[in-house]
Amino acid sequence: MSAYTYHPLRHEGSIRLLSCYGDTGHQYQLCEMHEISTRSYHALSYTWGPQTVKVPISINGFGFQVTPNLLDALMSFFSKNPQDLLWVDAICIDQSNLEERDQQVRRMMDIYGEAEMVIVHLGYSRTLRTDTLSRYSDQSHEHYIQATVKLIHYLFHLSKRTGEKTESNIAPKYRSSGLLNNVMHPSWDLLRRLYHDSWFERLWVIQELHVAKQTHVMWLSERIPWEFLDGAAKYILRPGHNPPLNRSVREYLPRIGARRLFQVALKGMDPENILSVLHSTQGTKCSDPRDRLYAILGTIDDVEDAEVDYAMSVQDIYKRWAVRRITRKKSLDILGACADSGRWNDLPSVPDLRRPWGQDKQLWEQNFRGDHSRWTESEFGKLMEQQRVNPGPHLRIVGGTSLLVFGVNVGRVTHLSSPADMVLDLTDTANAEKSLFFWITDWAHWISRKTTNLLCLNEAHLNLVSVILRTGEDFGLRNYYYKQLARLKKCFRNPPIPRIYPGKANICPETRASEEAEYFDNDPIAHENLEVLQEFERIFSPRVCGCQIFIMSNGPELGISASNCKVRVDDEVWLLHGMDNPVVLRQNDKGSRLITPCYVSVDWDIWGEKYRPALKQIVII
Repeated sequence: MSAYTYHPLRHEGSIRLLSCYGDTGHQYQLCEMHEISTRSYHALSYTWGPQTVKVPISINGFGFQVTPNLLDALMSFFSKNPQDLLWVDAICIDQSNLEERDQQVRRMMDIYGEAEMVIVHLGYSRTLRTDTLSRYSDQSHEHYIQATVKLIHYLFHLSKRTGEKTESNIAPKYRSSGLLNNVMHPSWDLLRRLYHDSWFERLWVIQELHVAKQTHVMWLSERIPWEFLDGAAKYILRPGHNPPLNRSVREYLPRIGARRLFQVALKGMDPENILSVLHSTQGTKCSDPRDRLYAILGTIDDVEDAEVDYAMSVQDIYKRWAVRRITRKKSLDILGACADSGRWNDLPSVPDLRRPWGQDKQLWEQNFRGDHSRWTESEFGKLMEQQRVNPGPHLRIVGGTSLLVFGVNVGRVTHLSSPADMVLDLTDTANAEKSLFFWITDWAHWISRKTTNLLCLNEAHLNLVSVILRTGEDFGLRNYYYKQLARLKKCFRNPPIPRIYPGKANICPETRASEEAEYFDNDPIAHENLEVLQEFERIFSPRVCGCQIFIMSNGPELGISASNCKVRVDDEVWLLHGMDNPVVLRQNDKGSRLITPCYVSVDWDIWGEKYRPALKQIVII
């Protein structure tokens, strides 16, 4: 059979749509529509699957190769919707025509937004039937599939009725019939696999669902409204459950997959800030690294600096985006997304979206929420602004690849702690507590070994609390931190621990002992309280996990950064005009490369008065 040949779209507003004919389920035809609104259609959201294996279908009587997952999706859809039209990116866009591809990607928001319904296809149905359902032979496959859908419906209705203590007010057709606390029932295994489907990892699905009028999920033989999966995830991720779940079910809940679903639903993202969406979606997958930018353009308003052009290289796309944003905003906020972006030596100090940012996530979140003081807001920061004798902009792009900026050298990295490479079992919160407690006390012991002066040691331990919390001003959080450490010290058999509770260096031993007793013995928090454990994990895991402490050259001041940014001894910490946080820079013969933003335990007004630093111009490469 001859291969299908695309003909150019005749109008800029045209799209191709797929329909089915014949009895084999493998024969399709493409028809061109000049206006999206002329006829109703559905849009498919799916995972392409491995490109190494292709299977043939027929389009307009000609051969066409698709992945097995797409064939499975086509057969599932047209078996129940034989008269409907379907838009599928891999077929309806000529992928070899870069001009058409650019034009269609720009219109992706309209294509999915004008569809009557977005159809999500999850996974390889035939493989799941063979590998999973074949283990359960006491009932038919359809019985377990329907039971899983019933469980999803039940969890959804529980999420709507968080105050109910029984299921008596849930409609009978949605009641669980004992499934909720029966962890051995196959429905829980199927639900876990559903939430772990690779579709949830796709970057493009965020835009596809964001603009959809309504969405249904094709899973095995069932159709599930998206809001039911979303509601079930909300219930699974609640810190407590009402009605209560027994412990075995709590440990079995598919939390990781449900968290992916929250990400797909754009939870916690600011559509007016492209950096916020990029940060929140960095764990998703796309086959073309240029789509890191392109796939989210339909979900945000902050799109002035990104332009779809598949003819440009990945490196040129990222550099052009960064230069345009810096020029337009007269700000270095985009450099806050850098984390040793030049590690592969093919990019300057601009965000490298091909890999996770490797950034201090807690610091990023606090910047995004604006809930901590910035050095630029201090009296010292205002004084530095007045020092600039150049009345022009505080930054200038040089040669398209370098930045000339004003900054202040804060100090040099002299010592680096071990990174807190925590491997957490998310179903066992106590495991997280032990790991968190270990790394906090390990850092405290490390500081004690590196600091010989008693007064500096006491200040250094106070600074350790500041860098862990990423704030020196939230006294409520600081007291919570002390109380939790006191509780953990008792829970884990009173291991030796340095002075990491509040107190002054010159306090007498008797008073210190009394002070410690207050924190250790009057603790009202029960270790077995699940909500308390999860709250502790939620607050402190992002502040410790994957982070590294460093000591600076100017006394007891400490800093913290993401360990995978590979900060080194002799790197320098700088304040740059246009950035809210200090940054770690690495010098070479051409200038300074930005390694990562960081947090340091410095009171900027006191530090500025003590050192009176001079403002300098430096070149960021």
